[in-house]
Amino acid sequence: MLVAVRSKAAFRETSRYILFAHMLFNDILHLVTSMVLYILSFFYLEIIQALCTLLTLISANTFINEPLNLAVMSLERYVAVCFPLRHGELSTPQKTFNALVVIWVLGSASILTDILTVAIVQPSLFLLSGLCTREQLIRKSWQREKEVAFSVLYFTLVAVVLL
Repeated sequence: MLVAVRSKAAFRETSRYILFAHMLFNDILHLVTSMVLYILSFFYLEIIQALCTLLTLISANTFINEPLNLAVMSLERYVAVCFPLRHGELSTPQKTFNALVVIWVLGSASILTDILTVAIVQPSLFLLSGLCTREQLIRKSWQREKEVAFSVLYFTLVAVVLL
Protein backbone atom coordinates (compact mmCIF):
# COMPACT_ATOMS: atom_id res chain seq x y z
CA MET A 1 0.00 0.00 0.00
CA LEU A 2 2.88 2.36 0.71
CA VAL A 3 4.24 1.77 -2.79
CA ALA A 4 0.83 2.58 -4.26
CA VAL A 5 0.56 5.78 -2.24
CA ARG A 6 4.05 6.84 -3.32
CA SER A 7 3.43 6.00 -7.00
CA LYS A 8 1.38 9.07 -7.99
CA ALA A 9 2.18 12.73 -7.43
CA ALA A 10 -1.43 13.45 -6.42
CA PHE A 11 -1.06 11.00 -3.52
CA ARG A 12 2.25 12.51 -2.41
CA GLU A 13 0.93 16.07 -2.49
CA THR A 14 -2.50 15.66 -0.89
CA SER A 15 -2.76 15.98 2.90
CA ARG A 16 -5.28 13.16 3.18
CA TYR A 17 -2.96 10.66 1.49
CA ILE A 18 0.14 11.91 3.29
CA LEU A 19 -1.62 11.27 6.60
CA PHE A 20 -2.82 7.89 5.36
CA ALA A 21 0.71 6.92 4.30
CA HIS A 22 2.01 8.06 7.69
CA MET A 23 -0.61 5.92 9.43
CA LEU A 24 0.45 2.89 7.36
CA PHE A 25 4.13 3.51 8.10
CA ASN A 26 3.40 4.04 11.79
CA ASP A 27 1.34 0.83 11.99
CA ILE A 28 4.05 -1.18 10.21
CA LEU A 29 6.68 0.08 12.66
CA HIS A 30 4.42 -0.67 15.61
CA LEU A 31 3.61 -4.19 14.43
CA VAL A 32 7.25 -5.04 13.71
CA THR A 33 8.56 -3.75 17.05
CA SER A 34 5.68 -5.33 18.97
CA MET A 35 6.31 -8.69 17.34
CA VAL A 36 10.04 -8.48 18.07
CA LEU A 37 9.33 -7.59 21.71
CA TYR A 38 6.76 -10.40 21.95
CA ILE A 39 9.16 -12.99 20.52
CA LEU A 40 11.94 -11.81 22.86
CA SER A 41 9.68 -12.12 25.90
CA PHE A 42 8.08 -15.39 24.78
CA PHE A 43 11.45 -17.14 24.53
CA TYR A 44 12.96 -15.27 27.51
CA LEU A 45 15.73 -13.94 25.30
CA GLU A 46 18.06 -11.43 26.89
CA ILE A 47 19.36 -8.52 24.84
CA ILE A 48 21.52 -5.52 25.57
CA GLN A 49 19.42 -2.82 27.21
CA ALA A 50 20.45 -0.12 24.73
CA LEU A 51 18.77 -2.11 21.95
CA CYS A 52 15.82 -2.82 24.22
CA THR A 53 15.47 0.90 24.91
CA LEU A 54 15.42 1.63 21.18
CA LEU A 55 12.74 -1.03 20.57
CA THR A 56 10.71 0.26 23.50
CA LEU A 57 11.03 3.84 22.27
CA ILE A 58 9.75 2.93 18.80
CA SER A 59 6.95 0.74 20.14
CA ALA A 60 5.70 3.25 22.71
CA ASN A 61 5.99 6.15 20.30
CA THR A 62 4.09 4.45 17.49
CA PHE A 63 1.41 3.32 19.96
CA ILE A 64 0.74 6.93 21.00
CA ASN A 65 1.06 8.27 17.44
CA GLU A 66 -1.94 6.31 16.18
CA PRO A 67 -4.74 8.25 17.94
CA LEU A 68 -2.89 11.53 17.36
CA ASN A 69 -2.64 10.75 13.64
CA LEU A 70 -6.35 9.87 13.51
CA ALA A 71 -7.16 13.18 15.24
CA VAL A 72 -5.15 15.11 12.64
CA MET A 73 -6.86 13.14 9.86
CA SER A 74 -10.29 14.01 11.24
CA LEU A 75 -9.27 17.65 11.60
CA GLU A 76 -8.16 17.69 7.95
CA ARG A 77 -11.50 16.21 6.85
CA TYR A 78 -13.35 18.75 9.01
CA VAL A 79 -11.54 21.56 7.21
CA ALA A 80 -12.35 19.96 3.83
CA VAL A 81 -16.07 19.72 4.62
CA CYS A 82 -16.66 22.92 6.61
CA PHE A 83 -14.22 25.22 4.80
CA PRO A 84 -14.00 23.85 1.24
CA LEU A 85 -12.84 27.15 -0.26
CA ARG A 86 -9.97 27.46 2.21
CA HIS A 87 -9.06 23.77 2.29
CA GLY A 88 -6.29 24.15 -0.29
CA GLU A 89 -4.77 26.98 1.70
CA LEU A 90 -5.09 25.31 5.12
CA SER A 91 -4.14 21.73 4.20
CA THR A 92 -0.86 22.05 2.36
CA PRO A 93 1.76 19.29 2.28
CA GLN A 94 4.16 21.48 4.30
CA LYS A 95 1.57 22.05 7.04
CA THR A 96 0.82 18.32 7.02
CA PHE A 97 4.49 17.47 7.49
CA ASN A 98 4.65 20.02 10.32
CA ALA A 99 1.67 18.28 11.93
CA LEU A 100 3.49 14.94 11.61
CA VAL A 101 6.52 16.41 13.38
CA VAL A 102 4.24 17.58 16.20
CA ILE A 103 2.69 14.11 16.38
CA TRP A 104 6.13 12.47 16.73
CA VAL A 105 7.28 15.02 19.33
CA LEU A 106 4.12 14.58 21.41
CA GLY A 107 4.27 10.81 21.02
CA SER A 108 7.87 10.57 22.16
CA ALA A 109 7.68 13.00 25.09
CA SER A 110 6.64 10.45 27.71
CA ILE A 111 9.06 7.66 26.82
CA LEU A 112 11.95 10.08 26.28
CA THR A 113 11.57 11.40 29.82
CA ASP A 114 11.88 7.82 31.07
CA ILE A 115 14.98 7.21 28.96
CA LEU A 116 16.58 10.48 30.11
CA THR A 117 15.79 9.61 33.73
CA VAL A 118 17.58 6.26 33.37
CA ALA A 119 20.48 7.97 31.61
CA ILE A 120 20.87 10.34 34.56
CA VAL A 121 20.11 7.95 37.45
CA GLN A 122 21.70 4.71 36.21
CA PRO A 123 23.52 5.12 32.87
CA SER A 124 25.23 1.74 33.19
CA LEU A 125 21.86 0.04 32.66
CA PHE A 126 22.18 0.55 28.91
CA LEU A 127 25.26 -1.70 28.82
CA LEU A 128 23.69 -4.57 30.76
CA SER A 129 21.95 -7.54 29.22
CA GLY A 130 18.51 -8.70 30.29
CA LEU A 131 14.87 -9.22 29.44
CA CYS A 132 13.31 -6.36 27.52
CA THR A 133 10.47 -4.61 29.32
CA ARG A 134 9.35 -1.00 29.59
CA GLU A 135 9.34 -1.31 33.38
CA GLN A 136 13.14 -1.32 33.34
CA LEU A 137 12.95 2.34 32.41
CA ILE A 138 10.91 3.15 35.53
CA ARG A 139 13.44 4.20 38.18
CA LYS A 140 11.52 6.82 40.16
CA SER A 141 8.04 6.79 41.67
CA TRP A 142 7.01 9.98 39.88
CA GLN A 143 7.42 8.27 36.50
CA ARG A 144 4.23 6.23 36.94
CA GLU A 145 2.27 9.38 37.79
CA LYS A 146 3.83 11.11 34.79
CA GLU A 147 2.63 8.27 32.56
CA VAL A 148 -0.93 8.73 33.82
CA ALA A 149 -0.67 12.49 33.27
CA PHE A 150 0.52 11.99 29.69
CA SER A 151 -2.28 9.50 29.02
CA VAL A 152 -4.86 12.01 30.27
CA LEU A 153 -3.21 14.72 28.16
CA TYR A 154 -3.30 12.57 24.99
CA PHE A 155 -6.90 11.52 25.61
CA THR A 156 -8.00 15.10 26.26
CA LEU A 157 -6.13 16.42 23.23
CA VAL A 158 -7.69 13.87 20.88
CA ALA A 159 -11.14 14.32 22.44
CA VAL A 160 -10.97 18.11 22.03
CA VAL A 161 -9.94 17.77 18.38
CA LEU A 162 -12.75 15.30 17.71
CA LEU A 163 -15.33 17.47 19.47
